[in-house]
Amino acid sequence: MLKSVKGVYTGSQVTLLEPVEEKAPCDVIVTFLDAPAEAVSQRQGIMDACGAWADDPALDDIWATLRADRDRWSERGR
Repeated sequence: MLKSVKGVYTGSQVTLLEPVEEKAPCDVIVTFLDAPAEAVSQRQGIMDACGAWADDPALDDIWATLRADRDRWSERGR
């Protein structure tokens, strides 16, 4: 019987993300996928996207600009 189960490879081991009801030990075949979405953290995704525009600002600069704009707009409503 063949069964596919999602998992994450951490460099030294594969951790399954779903329960498996197979008796151990058993043979497995591991297939590596291109950049699985669940293995990429949200912060890393944001950092990877930084610089996707022309002026290539650093992540800290982006957050500082967003905070300053938010503060400026929130003061207008007071």
